Amino acid sequence: MGNNDIVPGFDQEKPSLPESWGFPIQWQPITTRLELVEGCPDCLLVRLTGIHEAFNASYLASQIYKAIDAGYSSFAIDFKEVQMGDYREVLLIGLLKRTKEKGGKLILVSPPKGLKDYLDLIGLLRFLDIKDTLDEALVTLGSAR
Repeated sequence: MGNNDIVPGFDQEKPSLPESWGFPIQWQPITTRLELVEGCPDCLLVRLTGIHEAFNASYLASQIYKAIDAGYSSFAIDFKEVQMGDYREVLLIGLLKRTKEKGGKLILVSPPKGLKDYLDLIGLLRFLDIKDTLDEALVTLGSAR
């Protein structure tokens, strides 16, 4: 089952570099793969792969907003295969707010230490559910309903 089967139009938009940069850089866009969570019909696992940079943040957030608009309210975002280039632009505050408004959960799975340190520094860590393993996150999502 592909992303568009789970959330119609999910893969319609692709990440891109800002045109204003005006110079070539070596860049690997972040990719997302959605998976349904067994036993939790409004939950999604979002597997991320690639390098997270500031210009990926709004793309990633808009993708998850599409899933919220499609009726999903709880998410486990798996950072295991992500290299973090910029921690400042993760845009988790808006995602956390939207999932809470829908009665859902936002779980970060295996976030890099630098991201956790940054979230702690800005005071957001205490509002997030962080799990070291995917199994822990899936158990938490399963008990969310």
